[in-house]
Amino acid sequence: MKGKKLKIWTEKDYLDWVKQETPLKEKYFAMYSTVWDAVVTNPNLMTIPFDDHMVHRGDGVFDNSLVVNGKVYLLDEHLDRIIRSATAIGIKIPLSKQEMKDIILETIAITGKRDCMARFWISRGTGGFSVYPDESPKGHFYLIITSSPNYPARYYEEGLSVVTSPFPLRQPFTPQVKSCNYLANAMMEFFAHNVGADTAIAIDSEGYLTEGSNKNVAIVTRDGIFKYPRLEKVLHGTMLKRAIYFANLLKGEGILKDVISTDIPISEAYNSAEMMFFSTTLIVAPIVKYDGITIGDGKPGEIYKRLREMFKKDMTENSEVLTPVDYD
Repeated sequence: MKGKKLKIWTEKDYLDWVKQETPLKEKYFAMYSTVWDAVVTNPNLMTIPFDDHMVHRGDGVFDNSLVVNGKVYLLDEHLDRIIRSATAIGIKIPLSKQEMKDIILETIAITGKRDCMARFWISRGTGGFSVYPDESPKGHFYLIITSSPNYPARYYEEGLSVVTSPFPLRQPFTPQVKSCNYLANAMMEFFAHNVGADTAIAIDSEGYLTEGSNKNVAIVTRDGIFKYPRLEKVLHGTMLKRAIYFANLLKGEGILKDVISTDIPISEAYNSAEMMFFSTTLIVAPIVKYDGITIGDGKPGEIYKRLREMFKKDMTENSEVLTPVDYD
């Protein structure tokens, strides 16, 4: 072949490359895969087979759990959700819930990290490059332990500016599937950043709020009602569920008038006293501007501040939702 320039690596060439230092080791600490049934700690070895349908078709599901001071927050809830997601689309789950839980805890322990993020996936599996699920005899479980998310302090102290996304987010039959196909989510962020906003919110075909690209949304009305979109339309966010629980406690204290799941028109969001996002990585953050309209007084509100304190306490002191990691 004339003009051939591509290198053909030997196994030694590849292994020499693997041994090279990489800055990725500062944020990717360990990976487990059912392909090997082992853990690797060199980021250069953290790979997924290219013929896994999750890679070339987005045919897989995922979830994340925060590790705070050596304890995993809401681990059972996240595992239950990924199992529901995989089951809903017919993926043959390769491990039991307890096996996945044990692998996650042991892999965290291997890293020695007490504050980090456990990110895990269940894929359709390997077997070819078609779209047909039957090509994969069983799914695969992948886990990577990474550094904790690090959002700008202004998100929490000053609040976010968001816009309405022109891209529909979820198909009607998949709102409860935390799918790896995040093209619409990525386009939401692409649009938001191009117009100078921090992020975006999607609306449904009737013009009601649904959710952010990877965040649930809620509002507090001027008469003190905590409202969030109907759950059949959005992903059942673990942090939103926790926020609903906290909001009901605030209702019991007389701080909130009510807690309601309902359709939320954009106009009602514009006129709300507070808006906020909830997600595993962001936890809770206030929205102070929506489509250029100031929300409330344009500053993080009192309900947001109370919820943030409740989350902080929950994530560090509540043994009912914290799973300890055995580092010994």
